Amino acid sequence: MRETSAYNKRLYVLREMGFKSYAEYLENPLWKSIRREELDKNPFCKVCESRSNEVHHRSYSRMVMKGIDRNQLVSLCSECHRSIEYGDNGKKLSLHQANAKLDRKLNKRHSTSFGKRHPENVIPMKPKRVTSKTRFLPTLEGDRMNYRHMTMHNV
Repeated sequence: MRETSAYNKRLYVLREMGFKSYAEYLENPLWKSIRREELDKNPFCKVCESRSNEVHHRSYSRMVMKGIDRNQLVSLCSECHRSIEYGDNGKKLSLHQANAKLDRKLNKRHSTSFGKRHPENVIPMKPKRVTSKTRFLPTLEGDRMNYRHMTMHNV
C-alpha cells in the first residue's frame, strides 16, 4: 500500500507543479539544476564511495521536488541506486522499502569502514553484561563542596 501512496503523492505534487509525469520532471531544467548541484556538493556515492552520477529522492514532498529541501536527496552511483530501488526479483520496491534498504546499506558501510565500528552512525546494541561502579561526584551546596555517593551502571 505504501508504494501506491508514495508514487501517487509524487504524481499529485508533480501535477500541481505543472508536470504531466515523473519522466517529464526528470527532463526539466528545474530537476537538472537540482541534480547537478547535489552531485557537485556530494560527488561520491554515499554507499560505496565511487563517483556518484544519480540522485535518490528519499521523499516526494513538494519541498523536495522543488529543490527547497535538499536533505531528502542522496547522491549515489548507478549500481547502488539500482540495488536500493529494486528487489532481488527485479521488481521495483516501494519508496519506504527502498529507503529502508538504503539505511541498512549506509549503516553497514559506516559500521565496517576501516575495520572499525563508528558508534555515531550505528544504532546502539543492548549491552550484554551490566556492571556497576561506585563514584563520588562533587556537588555544590551553599559555599561548600559535598561529595554525593552515586552508583553508575554500564560504565
